[in-house]
Amino acid sequence: MCEKFLAAGFNVEWKDVKTKLNNLTKKYKNEIKKRGPSQWHHFAKVHRILSAEKPINLEEYVLDSMA
Repeated sequence: MCEKFLAAGFNVEWKDVKTKLNNLTKKYKNEIKKRGPSQWHHFAKVHRILSAEKPINLEEYVLDSMA
């Protein structure tokens, strides 16, 4: 997968990815705490990834974000 990112022009350090994941997780947890439906447009996808609903294919999300 690293080669796919490099070929697409993404050259990032692991700590950058870790920071992004931490920020995304924090945003998701804050949205969960709010009352009512979330207005965050990424909520449904992040919820599916971070919740224990069912296994998912992460490559599907990676490829969608690279398009």
